[in-house]
Amino acid sequence: MTSTPPPPKSPTHTPLFHALSVEETLQTLQTSAEKGLTSAEANHRLETLGLNQLAEAPPTTLWQLLWAQINSFVIWLLLVAVLISAIVGEWPEAIAILLIVILNAILGIVQERRAEQALAALRQMASPDAVVIRDGRRQTVPAREVVPGDLVMLEAGNYVPADLRLVESINLRVEEAALTGESLPANKDTIRALQADIPLGDRRNSAFMGTVVSYGRGKGIIANTGMGTEIGRIATMLQAVEQEETPLQKRLDELGKTLGYAALILCGIVFVLGWWRGEDPLTMFLVAVSLAIAAVPEGLPAVVTIALALGMREMVKRNALIRRLSSVETLGSATVICSDKTGTLTQNAMTVTRLWVDKQVFEITGTGYTPKGEFRANGEQVRMRNYPGALTALWIGALNNDASLEFDENDQNPEVRVVGDPTEAALLVAAAKAGSLQQALTHSYPRVQEIPFDSARKRMVTFHEVREPRTEDISPFTEAHKKHEVHVAILKGAPDMILELCTRYQGMDDNPHPRTPEIRATILAANDTMTREALRVLGLAYRVTDGLPDDLSPEN
Repeated sequence: MTSTPPPPKSPTHTPLFHALSVEETLQTLQTSAEKGLTSAEANHRLETLGLNQLAEAPPTTLWQLLWAQINSFVIWLLLVAVLISAIVGEWPEAIAILLIVILNAILGIVQERRAEQALAALRQMASPDAVVIRDGRRQTVPAREVVPGDLVMLEAGNYVPADLRLVESINLRVEEAALTGESLPANKDTIRALQADIPLGDRRNSAFMGTVVSYGRGKGIIANTGMGTEIGRIATMLQAVEQEETPLQKRLDELGKTLGYAALILCGIVFVLGWWRGEDPLTMFLVAVSLAIAAVPEGLPAVVTIALALGMREMVKRNALIRRLSSVETLGSATVICSDKTGTLTQNAMTVTRLWVDKQVFEITGTGYTPKGEFRANGEQVRMRNYPGALTALWIGALNNDASLEFDENDQNPEVRVVGDPTEAALLVAAAKAGSLQQALTHSYPRVQEIPFDSARKRMVTFHEVREPRTEDISPFTEAHKKHEVHVAILKGAPDMILELCTRYQGMDDNPHPRTPEIRATILAANDTMTREALRVLGLAYRVTDGLPDDLSPEN
């Protein structure tokens, strides 16, 4: 008689999983790179380990909000004034001050509660789904329900639901600015185990919770979830930070103490002088108390709260959500903002601003991904149809491209959603500004083969069939089709690498010309000029042919 072994204990945390090979990761997490977990095992781990979400501080109660509103020296001074006014029989004064304190507290509580509710709504909206493989089938589940050992599918535009070890990677790039601060997407692959102490930004075989896939696709095994992720560690450190008073709160407390002490000193002087002159002590005491009550700045908290509430409303109109009222003044007091130059404070949107073709420089106006802008040459607006060589450069930039732009055509001011790499999306927008849409180009010149970009070769190659030449436009592809050269190879990459592969260059007349040493030096000088101006420069090239090459391996 044999006994059944107990089921393996579900893993709770896999530290340094980047230092494990794919096989070691699968063994540690007790999962499969083909079928993933079973649904039963996934549910068991979910019950054991909890949801894949960051722990949040308990919600602020009404009493805590009330205490935050009245816990200041000025408010306590007003409450003392209410008490003294009631004792000496000044009921109208006591009621008026008490109403001011109550209205001030209500206004602050309402504004901060609205901010909390808005933040909760934003968190709810930002809850993404994850595509996992369980029981050998592809399923879509809420990201908060994934568990260690889940096999996750990654595609361009997907959020990475948790920290994972990659087991498959095809031209995969992940935007990790939220975690590492680097604005450029990080290249990922399934490289063997890395050193245990390697920095976070260099862990090429891993993807992390909260980052976004910007290009390519892949698969990964989830190693850590929730507070066990890298972003969870950051959340833990943030929650350990003690809340400090804002500069405004400190200054109000100092002002209240100054006014309070000054009032007490003056009242004491008035009482002593009156008594010394022979006045009735009780009468002088009441006079001193009345003077103290009059000196209390009962309108100060209300004025400050109303001003901050108006400031919060104005910031909300500008899409800035403030959680605490006192933070409005803190932000307004900032005179210097220090940041590095990784671009994480920008929209992380690329824009083509300059085009160089055959010694002619074109400036392109407009920003972001909205295809609105114009081309300028020598300071004057130009039509690109009059510059066929430059128009061809825009065409091939749009064809050698894996990004896409999605337009909301129901809106008068359509919003553009980018799917893919921001740099490639910028090339599509530049072509659209010249009147060439990617859909029309792809229909006329469909891609039939490609050699993906890699960091060693520094270029991407696509092959297109000249299926339906656009006879209404000037293009060397149209002439090639007449000569039965029915394919075109397009290259995009580092300008110096592309230049060394070319024997001819594209003239503004849309015809090829020999690449002489003088022309080579001119092109390199143009590249250096744009590089010195902090522009990211890409080189574009093409070749028409009557067929595809026999060997499409990257080495050739």
